[in-house]
Amino acid sequence: MGHSGIVLAGFLAAVMSTLSSLVNSTATMFAFDVYRKASVRRRGAADGAVGQLSALAALVIAACLAPMVKHFGGIFQFFQTAMTYIACPFMATFLMGLLWKRTNYAGGSSGWSGG
Repeated sequence: MGHSGIVLAGFLAAVMSTLSSLVNSTATMFAFDVYRKASVRRRGAADGAVGQLSALAALVIAACLAPMVKHFGGIFQFFQTAMTYIACPFMATFLMGLLWKRTNYAGGSSGWSGG
């Protein structure tokens, strides 16, 4: 095994670290930005349990979408296609807000959501 085992262990550690940080970020963003702002009647709501459930939901959704990758010709092509749908409206909204003084929140929100 030797050197190839060390390289494989390093590769798996990098993948696990990336997955861990993505799950942590998803749980934090959902718990603080979506759930906490939406729960009007419970200001002291348990963000930890909601974060864990949102992380589980994100992992289940990702596992369900994983077989679709083969229809795009590989993970890189799938990623590029997904980023095309996300990056174009984001950049258009960002540039409009940066270059036009009359842009407001409603215009930015409708531009980001596609109209």
